[in-house]
Amino acid sequence: MTVILINFMFQDVYEPPPLDVGSISLLQLSYEGEIPYKLERLYPKAHILEGPVVNLRCAVKILTKLVAQNKTVEFSEQDFCKGAARYWSVMRKGKGHYLEEVREKVKAAVSL
Repeated sequence: MTVILINFMFQDVYEPPPLDVGSISLLQLSYEGEIPYKLERLYPKAHILEGPVVNLRCAVKILTKLVAQNKTVEFSEQDFCKGAARYWSVMRKGKGHYLEEVREKVKAAVSL
């Protein structure tokens, strides 16, 4: 996921409509995720989430929570998503998403 997302906007904050919530740094996280995902204190004014270490640490916590809740890493069909696909649209099936590319990169990385 990181490889795909970094190509979009590593240092930029992207605010896609209709949410208008900033997607930030390596894994395009948002400050709004701090409370529902019980993340560490993020301090938006200090731009802490832009740092790659904090961004990755928070992403792992979000992914862990979603996998535990949904008992799957990813699943998407039309507007129904589970696991990572609930948070990251690149993990969804269909046009404009990157699920198959992510799957291929994982297979190559683990030599499957």
